[in-house]
Amino acid sequence: MDQYQIIDNIMDLYSSDEEVRLEALLAKKEWILDRFYVPYSLLPGEEGMDNVYSDLYALKNKSLPFHRIALKGVLTKSLVTVVETFNRRFRRLRLYESLPTRTDKNTFYVLVDFRKIDRDEYKVLVPLFFYCLTKDVLDDVTFPNDIRKVIAHAVEGNENEAMQIVDIKHLNKNLLKIDGFMKIYAYDDMTKSQLSTIKELAKYLRLPVVTVRVGKKSK
Repeated sequence: MDQYQIIDNIMDLYSSDEEVRLEALLAKKEWILDRFYVPYSLLPGEEGMDNVYSDLYALKNKSLPFHRIALKGVLTKSLVTVVETFNRRFRRLRLYESLPTRTDKNTFYVLVDFRKIDRDEYKVLVPLFFYCLTKDVLDDVTFPNDIRKVIAHAVEGNENEAMQIVDIKHLNKNLLKIDGFMKIYAYDDMTKSQLSTIKELAKYLRLPVVTVRVGKKSK
């Protein structure tokens, strides 16, 4: 996906012209209709005012786990404002076109076929589904100081990644139940307890488990 096509879509989705907004939506109507690898964490749910469910609870209920943007690293007043604006209204979930290299031993992945989502799920997801914008491209573009800047920052990532953003009004404690769950990917360096938890979930959901050897990827 061309990076500047994604930028144009973000700009046009929030145009003051209704026809431009509609064309932007129609232009991306099939972007989400693919299979993506969804990360799930073995850790407990985030603490705080949201009282969110854990990722494991989400998976057990065939739901996607959405999250806030966390503030970290070097912060500027502008960045803090953008993140706080996003977190007041939205949550996001990073998706992968291919099984990524795992960087956190508490993470595993689930293959979800978004071509199997129903009409209501599609209507919620498709408007704010984006392929990710790289940092280099984001640094090269000046966005208006409005919601477009907020969304653009929220979809920063690598070119093999996508970002699903959802308005919190559509979520139940940051979870969204959908169809299309296909496979669970576990890792051979996980503890016996972690593997047991994943296998029990897979049995409950009637999903196959693929064991990934560390340092190798499975299709």
